Amino acid sequence: MYLYVFLNVAGANRLLRSFERLPVRYARQLQIMAHSASYYLDYNMESRDLEAIAVRGRALIIELRILAAVDRGFRIIEERSSTARRGAMRRAEAAKQLLMTVDSLVFRLYLIIKANPQLIRLGESSLSDEHVPVFFEETAELWDAVVSADTEYRCPMGPSTAHHLMESFNRLLPIDPGRVLKLAWRLITGRTFGYEFDQMAIGEFVSFADKILSEHRELLRDEVNALHFAEILDVFVSAGWPDATRLVLRMDSAVR
Repeated sequence: MYLYVFLNVAGANRLLRSFERLPVRYARQLQIMAHSASYYLDYNMESRDLEAIAVRGRALIIELRILAAVDRGFRIIEERSSTARRGAMRRAEAAKQLLMTVDSLVFRLYLIIKANPQLIRLGESSLSDEHVPVFFEETAELWDAVVSADTEYRCPMGPSTAHHLMESFNRLLPIDPGRVLKLAWRLITGRTFGYEFDQMAIGEFVSFADKILSEHRELLRDEVNALHFAEILDVFVSAGWPDATRLVLRMDSAVR
């Protein structure tokens, strides 16, 4: 990863691509790749140095390729699971590693933007508040890819991954409320293995919804935004949370 992302060695890139082409076989390698590349996503973000921008750009490309490989891997596993019983244990292990690949990347993004400042350890890479908006803009495609924003296929993710994303969206909401609302909508209406039933999930969403209804309610005057917000609410109402039902009444008042 260092040879390609930092030094732009073509041979190293070819090796990385060889892992991406066979995501089920090399699911563990993809996880390592995602974790390694993530340390370059905010490389010298404070500087507008062209070399630093190129390093971050290659890291971003790698992460996007990894997420595309993860999608292909899950599709292959799902297709094979419906037609063949042989190799079930290998497929289950590969699926676990692919889930961990996304989790590893999301957790690094979570740390970089200081979604939870209490988790930042001495020496841990994170951005100053003034550079978080720059990072969010520069990695826009990555956030979209993580929540399958522009694809029909919805890649599964674990509940802990979903929670780190929801915490991240609360952190990013003031930067671009409309865009973050769309990301949250794709996340909550996606395949998160029952994340909406978790107590922590409703707590984080209530915080998110309160900010929208009190600080960004003009968003809900847009029909698409209002629909996205309503569909997120519907997920939590269907999960049986009284707090979500109360938010429905507040949304109705905001829209009126």
